[in-house]
Amino acid sequence: MFYNPKFDDMPLLIEGGPTAEYEQANEERAQQMAVHFQALQDRDRAESLWQSGQRAAAMAILQRNPNVGVEYRGLVNNQIVRSGTYFGQDASDFLNGINIAVNSGLLTPVTQASVQSQGGFSIGAMSSTLLFGGGGQEPKYPPVKDDEVNIVYAGDQFERVEGEYVAAIVGIANSQKCSDMFKKYNLKIPYDVVKAGDLRVAGTAVFYRSNATTLLRWSAAQVQKEREFHETQNNTFYPNKTADYVIPGIPTVVFNPSQARNPKHGGIRTIVTHAFIHLGGQRGDPNAAPHDLSNFAGYQNIIDACK
Repeated sequence: MFYNPKFDDMPLLIEGGPTAEYEQANEERAQQMAVHFQALQDRDRAESLWQSGQRAAAMAILQRNPNVGVEYRGLVNNQIVRSGTYFGQDASDFLNGINIAVNSGLLTPVTQASVQSQGGFSIGAMSSTLLFGGGGQEPKYPPVKDDEVNIVYAGDQFERVEGEYVAAIVGIANSQKCSDMFKKYNLKIPYDVVKAGDLRVAGTAVFYRSNATTLLRWSAAQVQKEREFHETQNNTFYPNKTADYVIPGIPTVVFNPSQARNPKHGGIRTIVTHAFIHLGGQRGDPNAAPHDLSNFAGYQNIIDACK
């Protein structure tokens, strides 16, 4: 096959038209661009309304368009201590709470716009930066620190990995992405569990302490039941598979240090996240497999968000 140069100066007629695939792709692209430009217009309109004090109108736009969202940052002394994003109805609900807090003097707005992305579109936020508590005061949501994790009893084996468990608890509690996923499934967020000040953490050696009921705030029957269950697994065929013990309604978790390195559990951070799901209000199913939260629809999404 070759090209003859004599055709260089001759007009050519190309017959035919666009294919069905081309037309479909063009239509889909047109729809995407329409959504994109609508999001931009709604973003600008909502931001203008919010900044001018017409907050109900701004929230109404968010309710109608799931592609428009708000980003917030909690600051203290110009340092970001908490941040996150919401879109659509969630963003509207969030701003409604902000509106109430601002009117009550609990929050001070800082008028700085930002841009976030969802679904491939550039979309924006209104009054996206908020100063928690105002001025140089302590932030309303100060980050969780290591010394806020109350280890009531460790035991020799748990002491070897105690720092890793504490780091996981603190990291998960301070993760906004993790908190947002807990909220999605109507669970108490890890940050609130720790900041409540009554969370108690122990290693399984606590089961054999004479004052276990006092340390764990479990009844004698509860301590005995969990100890006996722990012991039934300590055999050749079923060696200590449970990684954490939580009794519904009591902010106490007992970690099994023998399972810290067991790949079956996915690592210490996953073990701690599993415990936080229980502490957040989700009961386990003892008949579920491979673990008691296997039937909980939000389990994997929360695990992924808290990694």
